[in-house]
Amino acid sequence: MKYFIAVAEELSFSKAAKKLNISQPPLSKQIKDLEGSLGQKLFIRNNKKVELTEVGVAFLFKSYKIIKEIEDTKQYLKTIKKNEKKEISIGFSETVLEDLISIVRPFKKKSDNIDITLHRLSSPNQLSSIENNFIDIGFVCTPISQGRYNTLVLNKHPYNIVLPKEHYLSNYNSPISINELKNETFIISPRNVSPAYYDAAFSVFNINNFYPTKTITAYSSTAIIALITAGLGISLLPSSIQHLFSNNKKISFKEIKKTSRIETSVIWDTYNTPPEIKKLIHLAKDFQKKNLEL
Repeated sequence: MKYFIAVAEELSFSKAAKKLNISQPPLSKQIKDLEGSLGQKLFIRNNKKVELTEVGVAFLFKSYKIIKEIEDTKQYLKTIKKNEKKEISIGFSETVLEDLISIVRPFKKKSDNIDITLHRLSSPNQLSSIENNFIDIGFVCTPISQGRYNTLVLNKHPYNIVLPKEHYLSNYNSPISINELKNETFIISPRNVSPAYYDAAFSVFNINNFYPTKTITAYSSTAIIALITAGLGISLLPSSIQHLFSNNKKISFKEIKKTSRIETSVIWDTYNTPPEIKKLIHLAKDFQKKNLEL
């Protein structure tokens, strides 16, 4: 089941194999055997991308629940013994990673007996993962549909324009007017991947009174950066992810004159908040006060 989850999260057999530290052929065989035993197709594969089928999406959420139940059972058995470590599972999107680190670092210092597992998930997937008890708390982009969740806004990050290094504006030291880039190809993530991410990006176009006429669709910031590095376009991305690509010398993050900001928040289940999560939320509130000057 962990092989299926890895492929489903990465949407790439090669990346999943690398993540699992195995070669790709046995991973492909495991998925094929799993599909055979279920009698269902879990993935749509072609030369360009891997996608989950409708059955695959349903099975992914079920897998999260099963894995979580197994881990909860293991944890319960462990805590029977005195002084056993506790564990919490945290979901996060790349945009919120910088804020997450600032909160988890002091939490870990104060709670060294708690093991932490991090899961990179889109903001919409974190909602279902909390509902299915796969994660205990999520670090997401907001706004989102509230449902049964508590939400605490942590920070607001401005959008930057990301250019290939050879672009004529990449060495410009002042904030750039996005109107100078009207004729460029913009690389954009679709709204279903992250509504908040998409809406904040398009609000930049709105306040600058233009919309891109040439676009390329990509499903992750990693893919967007790869396309920019290859010189295939430019993109609006939150400033908070710049540190993730600091080693990439072929791109440049530039401030823009009229921009918008994306909210980063922490979410948790109103009806399931164990003491460990309450400690984490307390630190998140301290972080909020510092960044939003409440």
